[in-house]
Amino acid sequence: MQNRRLQYDAYHDSLTGMPNRLSFWQKLQEIVNQVRPYNGSAVVMLFDLDNFKDVNDTLGHDSGDKLLQDLASRLSFFRRTSETLYRLGGDEFALVSCDLSEEQALARATVIREKIGQPYQVYDSLINIDACIGIVISDRETRTDYLYKCADLALYEAKKEGSGTVQIFRPGMLQRLQENKSFEDDLLQALDNGEFRVYYQPIADTMSGEIYGYEALVRWFHPVRGMVPPTIFIPVAEKIGMINPLGEWVLKTACEEAASWSSPLKVSVNVSPVQLINSSLTDTVISVLKHTGLDPHRLDLEITESDVFNENTRSLEILSQLRELGIQISIDDFGTGYSSLSRLSYFPFDKIKIDRSFVINIPAQKDDLDIVRLIISMGKSLHMRIVAEGVETDEQLNLFSN
Repeated sequence: MQNRRLQYDAYHDSLTGMPNRLSFWQKLQEIVNQVRPYNGSAVVMLFDLDNFKDVNDTLGHDSGDKLLQDLASRLSFFRRTSETLYRLGGDEFALVSCDLSEEQALARATVIREKIGQPYQVYDSLINIDACIGIVISDRETRTDYLYKCADLALYEAKKEGSGTVQIFRPGMLQRLQENKSFEDDLLQALDNGEFRVYYQPIADTMSGEIYGYEALVRWFHPVRGMVPPTIFIPVAEKIGMINPLGEWVLKTACEEAASWSSPLKVSVNVSPVQLINSSLTDTVISVLKHTGLDPHRLDLEITESDVFNENTRSLEILSQLRELGIQISIDDFGTGYSSLSRLSYFPFDKIKIDRSFVINIPAQKDDLDIVRLIISMGKSLHMRIVAEGVETDEQLNLFSN
């Protein structure tokens, strides 16, 4: 009796009672062996709950566990006899079946997603949750690890599309994965290979025309890919953990350049939200200023509007520490987020940069012109300096001058 219990525990999830990951691999191999003689197909579906972390964070882990138990009961209730369901861990589940066409698999996955998406009564809370599903149907390739990898890749693509998405594996997904991996590998080596360059865009006073500072802009020049825009490589650098060393290099390069200028002009450097939540950011900035000898009052750190207000209070604490050093703090791409006057006044920013998307079509686009005037009015009421990005015509320059 004890041996039976031990064997059961080894192949079942302790929280939900569902077959576990070990059982999944065993069953998948059985299905593969079963369908191989007649060229049948094994079917794997992986589903992952959307925003399950929010349930744990807001209602507690007890509620999260209860939700998983209720979900397991719901899934087990409507499964077919030809299907086996598994909890692989966390909020990831799997279904193994065989001999389904693409249309049948997609239809079945849609039913599962709809069942998962029905509300759950968890203690005193009514919880609505959805799931993304990735599907693979085997053909000639019947290695279990390959099937799981393909289903996981389809799930990844589904999650990129958004909540409640179902994706079936396509060979092109593997090609994109390989291309992305190659891009990441190249990016990881780019700093050591000296492939980054910093360029300086002037910031001028609209009344006098005098340049009073420069914004440091990093560009990546790959020997084969050519010039890669920062909108492409910065998100990848954040994802693969490279943004901190890259950001430090840009900061050091910009400060060294500014320290060599004959006039005490300011230099502006962009800060990623990933850098902003790094507890060592303040120490890094202090070290760079000490190393380069740049006066802190000549340094301006720019943080994107949506990033600074999306992060926790720790981010604002770090910004406060930097500002106490004499460094200016600016909100970049202003107007693309959701700041209000009260939120702006919560932290004493020094400067607002109006996003170029509002500037490029004025004065012809009246709505954009009204937004720009509103931003300028907000900035002035809070005694902030205003910078407009993308001013390219005399008409635009005259408008901001007046």
